[in-house]
Order: sequence, then C-alpha cells, then structure tokens
Amino acid sequence: TTVVSVVITDANDNAPKFTRDVYEPSIFESTEVNAQVVKVTARDSDSGVNAKITYSITSGNEDQKFSIDIESGQISLAGSLDRETKAGYSLVVMAVDHGTVTLNSTCRVKVTVLDNNDQAPKFTTHFITESISENARPGTVVAIVTAVDGDLGNNAQVSYAITAGDVDTAFNIDSATGKIYVANNLDYEHRSQYRLTVTASDFGSPRLSSSIACTINIRDDNDNSPYFPPGSITWQIEESSQIGSNVGTISANDADSG
Repeated sequence: TTVVSVVITDANDNAPKFTRDVYEPSIFESTEVNAQVVKVTARDSDSGVNAKITYSITSGNEDQKFSIDIESGQISLAGSLDRETKAGYSLVVMAVDHGTVTLNSTCRVKVTVLDNNDQAPKFTTHFITESISENARPGTVVAIVTAVDGDLGNNAQVSYAITAGDVDTAFNIDSATGKIYVANNLDYEHRSQYRLTVTASDFGSPRLSSSIACTINIRDDNDNSPYFPPGSITWQIEESSQIGSNVGTISANDADSG
C-alpha cells in the first residue's frame, strides 16, 4: 500500500471584501489634525501573501484632508476642516491583496462635517442712519437691522439687542426681527440725536456676537408756541416825536428750530 500526500497550494482567487459597502462617520469641523476618523476593514479568504491587504484612498480626497494607514485601514484627519466651505466628503477606499496577480475591492466612506459655532453673526451693512419726527408715537418702526450667521441650527439663530446709546430708553428692538421702534415720547428740544449700538448674538456655545452703529436723528416739529419774556414792558416817548419814530423793540422766543 502506498500513501500519497497531496498538498494543495493557495491560488489568489478571492478578492478582499470589506465588512461594509459604505462607512458613514461624522466629525466636527474643529477636530484637530491627526485625529482618527474611522477604520475600514477588509478580509481576504486566501492565505499567505494572497491574504495580505494594503489600503489606499483612490478618489474624493483631492483636498488632501484625509490619510489612511496602508496596513490597518485607519483613516485620520490630515488637514483642517471648515463646514462653511465644505460640509462633506465622499471617499473611495481600495483594498488590494498581495497575490502575484493582485485582486481588489472598494468601499465608500461618506464623511459628514459637523458644525461648530465658529462664525459670528454679520450685519448686512456697516452702519445705519435714520431720522424720525419727534411726534412719532411709541411703536413706530424707525429701522430694521439684519445679521446673518454662516453656522447651522442654534449656532446660526440670531438675537438682537440695543446695548448702548439709548440714554432715555427712547427706543426698543424686537429681538427676533431686528425692528427698532419708538418706545417712549421723543422731544427734539431735549435730544436731537441718538447714537445706538445694536448687537446681534447667536445661540451657540460659547455665544458669538457683533455690533453695528445706528444713528437716529430726531426731526423738529412745530410743537412750541412763541413766547415773550416774562414781565411787563414800559417805554417813555416825547409827545413831540415824529410819526414813525422808534419807540422800542419787542422780542419773542421759540424753542423750535429753523
């Protein structure tokens, strides 16, 4: 009787196969460079060098924001992110075995960049100048300020407030709409101009804000009667004075202007 031993050698007939077709990690835009993002894993049913796998990013990484460990498949952050510039990346990762004739497969890694509160509200103009009659009633809208925030969610929600210059509490502002309106009676003769500072703040953590100068000029209305100085006036004139002779001058004052 003869015993024949047959050794079957491995042929590279199995391509690497990823454990997932799609990986969907999320990362905050403030994440530091070299931080780990996600690890992709592929397995090869062959043996020896035919089962050894090397990883690479083949597309979607034109900005060089990501790197991959060729042996472990660990994807790390290679460059700083800015969600306001780019909110996501779609990478194609390839796993290649080391057979004489190499085989490969790919998976997709969809990276979502999450928002941080890194954008302060920005007003749509640098300053505002408006005018309003001194007889304007409380509730009259004087101006509307608008600020926009490039972030998302609460980080982009804006609240408005008058933070300086409203010495007489003459004005108020709708915190949601930015409408500035008369809050109390105005009086040109008391104050003809208000220089307000309006601040827009977001709801992020920490809160970010910016401010704008708003000058409101009060227009004079004819709301004051002329008045003579108090007391009586007495002049003396000779009986021989000619017709048209100057007797005296009477002056009246008016608190209005113009």
